[in-house]
Amino acid sequence: MRNRAAAMAATATLLSLCVLAPAGAAGAEPQVWDGRMEITAVDPACAAGGVNMDIADYGALYRPKLQAGDPNSALVFFAPNGLNVNLMATDPATQMSGSNIAYSAIVQGSDGVIHPTWNGTVTFTVSPAPVTPADADVKITGEVDNFANITGCALTIAGAFLSRQ
Repeated sequence: MRNRAAAMAATATLLSLCVLAPAGAAGAEPQVWDGRMEITAVDPACAAGGVNMDIADYGALYRPKLQAGDPNSALVFFAPNGLNVNLMATDPATQMSGSNIAYSAIVQGSDGVIHPTWNGTVTFTVSPAPVTPADADVKITGEVDNFANITGCALTIAGAFLSRQ
């Protein structure tokens, strides 16, 4: 059982690194803020659609697009059961701050299966805005809509992150 858990954790880490690392970038890696994200509310449509996200605290990473050449902004969170969710802004000009910011998502279930991607929008307040490399901490509050491609499924979140650099 211990080896299975270690393999799942390694797979989750590799998946998140694929999302967080720039494709074909030569040079410095994009800056990442590491922290915790709390899901504070889950719309009933989520459970009706077969998704049971807990109102709970999750480990999370936030990577804003800081400069041209960086990959689009991303928010990744990890459930204690091994599930991880990667939300990536589809608009290269945003740091996922604002109303109706389009995202694309990838989920790896606790069984190690990568589920089909889906799209939705986030309405986040990111503070400070815009985020700069000198910012030691970042806070994000708001809502993820169309979670798991379920109409009406929304998660309300609050996150706090510290710079890794």
